[in-house]
Amino acid sequence: HFNVFVFMISAFFVGIVIYYICVAWRVIPFAAVNLSVALRGISENCGVYLVAFIFSITGFFWTISWFYILFGVMDSMDKAYETVHRQQGGTPNSDNAEDQKSDPIQGIVFLALLVSLYWTSKILLNVVQVSVAGVMATWCFVKNDAEGCCSPGVYSSLFRSVTFSFGSICMGSLFEAIVTMIRVLLQSTRDQSNRNSCEGCGPIIFCLLECIAKCLEDILDYFNQWTWVYIGIYGYSYLESGRKVVELFKARGFTTFITNDLIYHVLRFTNVIVGILTGIVAILVQSQVDKSHTTDDNMSYLYGSIESSPPPAALSMGLGFFVGISISCVMMQVVKSAVNTLIV
Repeated sequence: HFNVFVFMISAFFVGIVIYYICVAWRVIPFAAVNLSVALRGISENCGVYLVAFIFSITGFFWTISWFYILFGVMDSMDKAYETVHRQQGGTPNSDNAEDQKSDPIQGIVFLALLVSLYWTSKILLNVVQVSVAGVMATWCFVKNDAEGCCSPGVYSSLFRSVTFSFGSICMGSLFEAIVTMIRVLLQSTRDQSNRNSCEGCGPIIFCLLECIAKCLEDILDYFNQWTWVYIGIYGYSYLESGRKVVELFKARGFTTFITNDLIYHVLRFTNVIVGILTGIVAILVQSQVDKSHTTDDNMSYLYGSIESSPPPAALSMGLGFFVGISISCVMMQVVKSAVNTLIV
């Protein structure tokens, strides 16, 4: 009976894969045309890449600033608790002081800061997506305003994103940030219970809750990527855009999902290829620099002594891969948003 059950489950999933391949095969030409047109539209308005890089760098510095703020706030609260206990005649290391440090207020402050981290990061990312949708819409309907690196279509779309549509972006980003925060907290709690070797149903419950939160996060991210397109093209509110997305899936069904999925895998593969090529270039540059400036085989001009460290080629490959894939991810995200705009 067990073998029959396994066979039925395997046959079911094989059937799903075969059905997906059959449907995807018919959609490939449509996806290829959308990708080609999107690349053409973005190449004629390449200033949108600059917008994406500026917001990505802003997000990087925001994350660094957030950690600085977090450590400063927590340290300030700890010192405030210690001051209160000294005034009450206690000592900072007493049990009462430890109880004060575990005060719920500190947890609430940490949660508020965590929401601010994810919320701001999501806003920066989504402003770019809305701007790209606006640029592609301008390129399709008013092409004269969307020709050139920094065409009127680029800065007008960015202006609408950070003014008229900013409230809708903030609202949708807040939902994403809250779900992400819940998922991160559940994951942290589960990891903590595993480190403490907790027995019983606790770890299993946390694992299930984390899985549910992850699924909700993925669904919301996928739903919102279409919502930003409607906001960027038509200037709808977040809720109105959500209703339009539902109508889109009702009208086009599985085709929209498969087209988006195919293009996603193409762009993801492109990211990896760019990262590998950048790593190879970094290795070549590092070897040429070492040959020009050092004669000792145990020394590297860029990395110093290599006797107690990874080989310079590995370090260069890793650094080049990281830089290449980071830049490529920003550019491919722009292309992906452009393709979504054409599909809508």
